[in-house]
Amino acid sequence: MSDIGPVTVSPRALRVSGFAGLVAVALVVTCVMVAPQIVAGQRVSGTVDPQLIRAYYLHPPLATLQVAVFPAAGLILLLAAGLHSLAARGRSGTLASWGLAFTIAIVPGYLLEAALQAALVSVASSGGDVLPLFRVWDVFYNSGLYALEAGYVITFSLALTQENVFPRWFRTFGVVAGLLQLANVSALWIGLPDAATIPGNLGMLSWLLIASLLLLRRANDEGRLPLRARTGLSAS
Repeated sequence: MSDIGPVTVSPRALRVSGFAGLVAVALVVTCVMVAPQIVAGQRVSGTVDPQLIRAYYLHPPLATLQVAVFPAAGLILLLAAGLHSLAARGRSGTLASWGLAFTIAIVPGYLLEAALQAALVSVASSGGDVLPLFRVWDVFYNSGLYALEAGYVITFSLALTQENVFPRWFRTFGVVAGLLQLANVSALWIGLPDAATIPGNLGMLSWLLIASLLLLRRANDEGRLPLRARTGLSAS
């Protein structure tokens, strides 16, 4: 058991952020991971074979599924705002601000990668050259964005546990998840198969889920106490 520091944010605001994170995870799992696999099979990455790329993107529903990324990106930002409100106090303020900055930076990236994938469906369907656009998407999404994801996962994990608003084990979990995602940055450049990025991506998704659940638990704990007693909570 560890002492949990006081919070000045309303429980309702924390609940909104926590539920936003859960909805974002549901959208990503359904529309980014499961549905594309059903529609088009295993995604392509790290290839320069136009035939493989075209075969994957000759599935119009893939473009429609990208629409889910737009609300999911905004919901992740809302989750980050809630996490920042918990951690941006005292000595963890700088780390929390970095976490929010990384999240703000990555949201346009999520929107751009969804737009690029939708464009790839159009190019493939019209018979255009898919390779240049695909290469932009692949490097941007399957390398560059991993670094920003690692940034907000690690900084938020350190800030939230440093202020004792989340359990201490969350620090280790978050750092490991972030480092796995940081390692994924190099996968495309050293020729690792796309499957090698799965542990990092699952770690990232699990981090979003657990952070959302812990935020909701914190909101419930806060809501059960009068304002003057909102100190000294415990987390296991």
